[in-house]
Amino acid sequence: RESEAELAFRQQAVAKVVADAKVEIPAEAKEKRTNEIEMDFLASLQARGVGADEYLKQSEEDQKKFVEHFQAQAESALRYEAVLEAVAEQENIEVTDEEIESEISKAAPRMNKEPAALIAEIKGDGKFDPYAIGNGAYSFRIDKGAFVAVISAGK
Repeated sequence: RESEAELAFRQQAVAKVVADAKVEIPAEAKEKRTNEIEMDFLASLQARGVGADEYLKQSEEDQKKFVEHFQAQAESALRYEAVLEAVAEQENIEVTDEEIESEISKAAPRMNKEPAALIAEIKGDGKFDPYAIGNGAYSFRIDKGAFVAVISAGK
């Protein structure tokens, strides 16, 4: 098993490559991802019984800064995915559905979910945070309930 120091080093190396990469993010993709992140955040607030207005008031954040935060997250995620896809293509890296499901199964307990339920949820909505599973270096998209792109910076 990998030590925490090795994992942190790998994550920092990937972050540095992503930060230095010259990647153009299409405005439409950035807007779509921004909206997804914002809707997910608002849903999590609502689940805790907090409305957006109440959150903004408590955080002393204005609407513009609120949206800018989601835009930055969206751009970061899209840059990360684009860089990992380019590396995977260049290095001919492929990961099987079984490997993805194994990583999701390992992550499920940390998310207080059953592995099968989490896999179904991911396949159902087609979204998943690439930083949230395994070693933080997996990214994939869902198309019609099937995994279609997977990248691992750790392989």
